[in-house]
Amino acid sequence: MRRNRLFAFFTAFALLLSAIPLYGHAAEETLASGTMGDNCQWSISWDQYLYIICDGDMPDPEAVEEYPWMAYLDKFAHVYIQADSVSGYAFSGCDNVRTVELDTRVKRVGQNAFADCANLGEIW
Repeated sequence: MRRNRLFAFFTAFALLLSAIPLYGHAAEETLASGTMGDNCQWSISWDQYLYIICDGDMPDPEAVEEYPWMAYLDKFAHVYIQADSVSGYAFSGCDNVRTVELDTRVKRVGQNAFADCANLGEIW
């Protein structure tokens, strides 16, 4: 049920670009957000959560530096992904990441998606 509300939020956010709360956080409490490809939205909240919601597979850029959240490596420690797949190297070298929650839709995790995440303790 929590995942359905999160997906509804990102869909509404992408369509309306309004100040709808995300897990109790107003849009002005969002550190950074944006899109990736034609089918993904991402958002980093001030309490160190990175939310990635994709309609289908997560886009797979040519280089690790092209993942938009790489500019904010020190700003998130928890990741929630709702997509059909997680791209290879998507979080490679993200030492601050401690937990990752994969939605039940995730069927494939790309090669080295979480490589060199020195502090990663849980993926569920």
